[in-house]
This record gives sequence, structure tokens and C-alpha cells, in this order.
Amino acid sequence: MRVLVVDDEPGMLEVCRDTLCDIPSVDVEVEQRSTRAAERLATERWDLLITDLRMPGLGGIELLELARRHDPDLPVLMLTAYPAVETAVESMKLGAADYITKPFLPDDLRAKVRRILEHKSLREENQLLRRHIERKYAFGDMIGRSPGMLNVFEVIDQIADSDVD
Repeated sequence: MRVLVVDDEPGMLEVCRDTLCDIPSVDVEVEQRSTRAAERLATERWDLLITDLRMPGLGGIELLELARRHDPDLPVLMLTAYPAVETAVESMKLGAADYITKPFLPDDLRAKVRRILEHKSLREENQLLRRHIERKYAFGDMIGRSPGMLNVFEVIDQIADSDVD
């Protein structure tokens, strides 16, 4: 899983990287410049975006909107040292997965990230299983679940690859 952390404070980037590197199978990359993060969001695949709310250049809300345009399923975790109900509500309305205030305990960040990534993984697995089930019970424009129809699909599939003229 690839996680991009965006914050204009180098110390916060270091804390996030060190905290999240403890999670198995998670690759953490950091970006101090929000404009550079926007470029990376447009050209690279990410599993989670963690962004500060207030930064020079593009703020967290703008990055959230940009990220959602490129990948509507990308979860976003908002960080802020200036908690306000209005910004939390706006972030959540725009699709943020969660919101955490600075300073935070490393265990709190780790738990939120684990929960978000597990939820993303389960959602993707669910979509894959649905596609597999739909494919299993369909053959072209024909759809059927009865044992007889499944047998017909299987026979058609076996014969379709033969070289009989």
C-alpha cells in the first residue's frame, strides 16, 4: 500500500513517516510542497493521502478535491493544528475518510491509517468478488444461474477455443 503524506512542516513529515513505517506492507512517501504533491497525485497511484489542512500554495481542501478528481476512491486523512467544526464538516462532505488534530499520539495516527487501509482493501476485495460472481453467471449477453445454464456456459467455453472447421 502506498501512502503520500503532505505537510509543509518537515518535522511533521518525519513523525508521520516514522510512525507509519511500523505498519507492514505500507510504503510511506512524503512531500513538503503541496504543488508537487498535486503533480504526484495526478501521475501516480496511491492508496491513501494524508494532508495538512493549511499549507502555502494548495491547501488540504484543494488537494482533497484534486485527489478525488483523479481517483474518486482514494481515501484522504486530513491533519490540522487548527481544528474547527466547519473545516471538519467541509472535509468530510468532500469525501475525507477521517480528520485528526495536531499534536496527535503516534498510536492514534497508526490506528486511523490501519483502519482506513483495511477498509479500502475490503472494499476492493468486495468489488473483485462481485465482478467474479457476475462473470461466473454470465456468458456474453446470456445470464443464468441454474445448473443447466452453468453447464451450457462451460460447454460453450470449452468448444470456443477448439480448431474444428
